Amino acid sequence: MIQALVVDDEIHCAEGVKCAIDWKALGVTQVYTAYSMAQAQKVFQEEEIHILISDVEMPKGSGFQLLGWVRDRGYKPVVIMLTSYATFAYAKQAIEYQCMEYLLKPIKREDLAEAAARAVAEVMDRRKKDDNYRLAEYWNANERKHVQHFWREIIEHNTHADSETIMAYARQSHVTLDERNQYLPILYRIYAAGEHVTWSSVSEELKSLFYRHVFHDEEQVALVYNHRYLLAIAGYADDLLARREQLFRDSRRFQEEIPSHCGIHISVYLGEFRESSQVAAQYVRLVEMDENNVTERPGVYSAMEQSGTAAYQRPDIEAWMKDFSAGKYGKTIEEVERCVDLMSHERRLDQGSLAQLLQDFMQAFYIILGKKELQAHQLFGDEASLKLYRQAGKSVKDFKVWINHIVKKSAEYVTAVSDAGAVVHRVKKYIRENLGAELSRNQIAGHVCMSPDYVSRVFHQETGTLLSDYIVQMRMAEAEHLLESTCLPIGEVACQVGYYNLAYFSHVFRIRKGMTPAAYRKSLKQNSE
Repeated sequence: MIQALVVDDEIHCAEGVKCAIDWKALGVTQVYTAYSMAQAQKVFQEEEIHILISDVEMPKGSGFQLLGWVRDRGYKPVVIMLTSYATFAYAKQAIEYQCMEYLLKPIKREDLAEAAARAVAEVMDRRKKDDNYRLAEYWNANERKHVQHFWREIIEHNTHADSETIMAYARQSHVTLDERNQYLPILYRIYAAGEHVTWSSVSEELKSLFYRHVFHDEEQVALVYNHRYLLAIAGYADDLLARREQLFRDSRRFQEEIPSHCGIHISVYLGEFRESSQVAAQYVRLVEMDENNVTERPGVYSAMEQSGTAAYQRPDIEAWMKDFSAGKYGKTIEEVERCVDLMSHERRLDQGSLAQLLQDFMQAFYIILGKKELQAHQLFGDEASLKLYRQAGKSVKDFKVWINHIVKKSAEYVTAVSDAGAVVHRVKKYIRENLGAELSRNQIAGHVCMSPDYVSRVFHQETGTLLSDYIVQMRMAEAEHLLESTCLPIGEVACQVGYYNLAYFSHVFRIRKGMTPAAYRKSLKQNSE
């Protein structure tokens, strides 16, 4: 289907052009007319126009103004411009707008028909080129997927295959590999706002930018995606050192420039040129490099520069504990972060050394908490704290978050421990709200995250009453209230104040009131009469 639009502010001219050509013979299925720029714009917005024949001189928007609007909106018709004036300026604009024909009025019918025929031929030629381009893109896309699948198979299932076996598998899979090639894998990890992002979610614009910055010869590169990484496998037969250095520089430039485009950061891990049989092993090594990059610092890291596991040297953790004990909580956090940043800068931190640092710190910190009468397992046993602790050894950032959390939370409780009155108030409140539950000394101490001995000692010092006696007093007082104000069975009253043995409840109640619960309720009834 081919559609044309004739635009002229003189109606008879527009209709004359429309009628002067045997459009059907040319294969044009529909011809529209418009008598102003606004009408022509409306036709373009509603219909797909392949050929535009327009007058230049129109009072409400010239033909070139219309053409500018058409080009700005991405429409690409074949254009024939008509004019009554043979001026250089008009001709120049027609060339700039890539008009196919520029005809002077009055126009001979045969000249107009020839121009229309050439326009139709141009439309058909463009369609053929577009079809060929789309077909080529289709085949290229499928070929890339085919190559990606091949390398994924090698990485995941043929780790120990030799080069001859891989070449045979490539021939069997109809993948073209040059036997002279050596292969260099490059691993890319992407981050956004401190979070890992899957490469499958990356925009096509970013992937295109990646190609333009790093790989200038797409035929030599296979990109293998998974949910965590983008693995590029570059294969070349010569100038390997120079090509590796170029890839290193291009990757660094891409890594440094990309945040300004997308607000993301990228870490790059560069392998070495080796035979195809070494690609899978190199991939494993690059993944290990990323997992050991606990600093999560964007950059380009070379496998040739890796010196193995970072040697751990225990820092002066006792100095940090001394600051904490002295109430210098901010300084404690500051010193820990300063030490970690220094170790990171000197590349003395990987996953193993960070885990050792975490263990050493927590061992010393728990000792200090114990001396301050705090129970660490109660203080940090909540789900939020446990989640932060599980993450703490994965990266420097997570380690710092954990240190900030435990120091600040501990500082609050250290302050609370020093205020005996506040401790007793919290204990009493907890007892009042849980009379029907088990109220052991350990449970109460756990609620305030302090040692049972400390809680019992402080409570006795502040109230003059043993903690166990106070619990009994509160339970009996509530039992008296329930017996007076409700008709609950005595067994139910016992349960509501934390006694699940009726005989024992009656025994304790009798010691306090000199009579059984039943007798107490009966006496209340008699007194009311």
